Amino acid sequence: SEKIGFFNYNLKYFVKRLSTVLLVYRTKKV
Repeated sequence: SEKIGFFNYNLKYFVKRLSTVLLVYRTKKV
């Protein structure tokens, strides 16, 4: 279960980073 928790944590962090990057990319594009 430790691996799953670690994976979920990384997934949440990745999604957060991705959304931030997309937001910056969108605002810079416009």
